[in-house]
Amino acid sequence: MIEVRRDDREPRSSVRRSRGTQSYACGPADAVPILAHGLAELRVVILGASAGAEEHVGRSSVDEMDRRSMEPQIEDLDISTPTIHPTAIAEPGAIVGEGTRIWHGSHLRAGCRIGRDCTIGFVVYVDTGVRIGDRCKIQNHVSLYRGVTLEDDVFVGPSATFTNDRFPRADSPTWDVVPTHVASGASIGANATIVCGVRIGSRAMIAAGAVVTADVPAHVLVRGVPARPHAWVCRCGRPLGGLDETLPDRCPHCGWETASIPR
Repeated sequence: MIEVRRDDREPRSSVRRSRGTQSYACGPADAVPILAHGLAELRVVILGASAGAEEHVGRSSVDEMDRRSMEPQIEDLDISTPTIHPTAIAEPGAIVGEGTRIWHGSHLRAGCRIGRDCTIGFVVYVDTGVRIGDRCKIQNHVSLYRGVTLEDDVFVGPSATFTNDRFPRADSPTWDVVPTHVASGASIGANATIVCGVRIGSRAMIAAGAVVTADVPAHVLVRGVPARPHAWVCRCGRPLGGLDETLPDRCPHCGWETASIPR
């Protein structure tokens, strides 16, 4: 896991400090190609290493990076380390796992934790205290607010919405953060709304545009406003049959044995 940390030490004489330049410390293993927001010059420091271990990664202006496609940049980088686009903001104290990719315009708050091999799409907001497991895919324009936990292999579709307060008021002096938990392998469709305080079970499927106000069992597809259980779904996401129907022994699409579905 990589922790983004601000480094207030003076740079070596070989590293030119220009206006707007900042430094981030990353670790614990190798120097990491963190592309931090708005930097005219990039520098990476291994946590716990001596000053002599600092490595100057190189200079790259935001304008220059914007002119190039992101795909060639990613292919040129070591995917065992996290990659953060220069237009993204990774606050000091954000934890990012190896192989994770943070795309344009996203904002990672201090204290959030993102696992390994995740994809965080365009303009995604990850609040303080949010926990994201390994191999998750968060699509464009998703906001994950404090209190949200995603286990491993969770998919969140474009513009899906999470809330964290049941009684919000703009002039309220305080608010109670109500946690939401999404279990491993669950999928949340585009523009779905997840009202805080619910648990979405493993491999559950939330249909596009659904409004979830209650817990969703494992391997169940819910849809509608408010969302209601509609069908059983396979590990691969395909429907297996209605809730009152007898399920096939194996998924006709992928062959997965359905006996392990909790009913």
